Amino acid sequence: MKWVLLRRIVISLAASVVGGCVFSSGAFAQSAVPASVQQLIPAGRYQVDVMERVFPKQLTVILQKMKAAAAAHPKEFQALASHKDPTKPLPYDPVLGITRAEYVQLNTLQPTSQKTGTGELQIDAKDGQRLFKASAAISALNGMTIDLNRGIVFTSYGALQKYSVVKATTKQTTTGPWDGISWTYDQGASTGHASGKTDLKGSLQVNVGKMKSNGKTLLTLHFEPADHSRPQDYALVMIQFNSPHKSR
Repeated sequence: MKWVLLRRIVISLAASVVGGCVFSSGAFAQSAVPASVQQLIPAGRYQVDVMERVFPKQLTVILQKMKAAAAAHPKEFQALASHKDPTKPLPYDPVLGITRAEYVQLNTLQPTSQKTGTGELQIDAKDGQRLFKASAAISALNGMTIDLNRGIVFTSYGALQKYSVVKATTKQTTTGPWDGISWTYDQGASTGHASGKTDLKGSLQVNVGKMKSNGKTLLTLHFEPADHSRPQDYALVMIQFNSPHKSR
């Protein structure tokens, strides 16, 4: 696990919510969505596999210790969550409730994902766009629109106007290897590209790709609010589904 995920865990625990993969490769571009990606999300109605993060047993033990520490020392955890520079690691602090050795171990333990349920996804095509309607289990995707010609994705959390190409790698441990594209924006690290007038406050990422293992379409949305006192704004959706591209 990279220290970035540790930071997210601390933020989540500070907000009383217990909640990686290699996302992008190369320069960001604002152009039409590649045809290879467009064919992954054709119009249609799909039953999707809802995926959730799964943590190794030892990591679960460590997280339980951190969760107890967060409950016992909420103000101190909130201070850690407010760590100002997201580009640097969180320093070790006994308030985490774990030993220094366990803190180091967090950098090597990698989460994976597994199917935990199903959902319904409707994709409509209109004027060069893909319009998404999602069931309750994956509601963060509801209302999302991808402008295929301009390469922009609009979500209820904000709009992202440039994407980067993703190449499958074994470092994509959370999802498993996949090829596709990723739209990203991290307000704290000043990376990625949000639309000019967005009121997006936090980090937002949308990925569309094709799984190497089973050929299914992978679609993810992850929003982490800059205001850690609003855990209800946090969102992480990972789904896989069969679309007509698989038979081509």
